[in-house]
Amino acid sequence: MTTAAIDEHIRRLPAESLRPYVAWYTGYRQRAVAPALHRGLPSPLLTLIFTLDEPMTLLAHPDPGQRPGDWTTLVGGLHTSPALISHQGAQSGVQIGLRPLGARALLGLPAGELAQLDVPAEAVLGPSGARIHEWIRAAPGWPERFAVLDEIFLTLLSPKGRGGARSGLGLAAAAAIRRHHAGRPARRRDRVE
Repeated sequence: MTTAAIDEHIRRLPAESLRPYVAWYTGYRQRAVAPALHRGLPSPLLTLIFTLDEPMTLLAHPDPGQRPGDWTTLVGGLHTSPALISHQGAQSGVQIGLRPLGARALLGLPAGELAQLDVPAEAVLGPSGARIHEWIRAAPGWPERFAVLDEIFLTLLSPKGRGGARSGLGLAAAAAIRRHHAGRPARRRDRVE
């Protein structure tokens, strides 16, 4: 018995008050498709990914100093070279196109701090990153997953949310950012806010 291929790709705009910070949400699910290599091309958006079933395999990061590996969550900074992502016929998750202004508003740090870098969402969002991942995985469909994101991001934007999950840079993200810039010659960096 052959399994029918599944190739879903659903895009939705976030709640209107989030649009200055979040460009879009995309849900994707592929099953029983040909293995493939995907290039995560540079764009004017940061990438936030929460996988659903299997981890995402990054063969190469925009920063060649970062090791390949499997990721269940990811915050990808603005970059000038592609990330290389592979799958063996199945992948699923939710990808958020985060505007640079959203890095400060939702993640609690300027977009420039993540330039050329990939870090786990938990490194930036702390325990909230793991909770978001759990809630998205528990939601029964795309509309419910996108509603979870709206609710969480609206909470992070609220005065009450400002002292919560995004009260500062997580220790893992701070260490990753220090490693990323350690030993490199000083260069002019235009800060993206």
